[in-house]
Amino acid sequence: MLDGEEPVGAGGWRVWSRVVGIGLVDAALGTMQAIAEVHPTRIVLLGTCGVFAGARAAGAPDVAVPSQLLLVAGDVARGDAALLGPSEHEADLDLVQALGGPTPGVATTLGISTDDELARRLEESSGCGYEHLEAFAVVAACQRAGVPAAVVLGVANRVGASGRAEWRANEGEASRRAVERVLGWIERGR
Repeated sequence: MLDGEEPVGAGGWRVWSRVVGIGLVDAALGTMQAIAEVHPTRIVLLGTCGVFAGARAAGAPDVAVPSQLLLVAGDVARGDAALLGPSEHEADLDLVQALGGPTPGVATTLGISTDDELARRLEESSGCGYEHLEAFAVVAACQRAGVPAAVVLGVANRVGASGRAEWRANEGEASRRAVERVLGWIERGR
């Protein structure tokens, strides 16, 4: 969701939505393209995510609005590799708070973690509560362009072996919760 420069509609905002792409590369490129086309004053990434077991047990909310976004990888968590460049970004804190956060951080991975041991290792090494494939890339692109950004994700599944089946069963409801959170924010008007 992009809030552009001309106030129109709900809450006095002009709101656009764009599909930015799946995965780190497409999400970063799609975000940069949307910024170039719309010239937004802020961006909210809306989607679904998985929750790590420890965060779920600790009562993590069903809608994630993290301030911390980390780039993580299984081989890095095992100590077999190292990341170069920035591996952490912060969402715009004013937006995060207006959207009802912050919640535990989001770990952005190259692929969906389908192994319970890998999920445990990623959660432990990152300290994050959630996994999402695009959050880091979208916020990084927004920061590069000087556009405040936040992330709102409905929790659809547990991260690990059961995640894909759970996501298929729950993604509609998880998406609805995330959309309701953003619509409430729009209706309150900034």
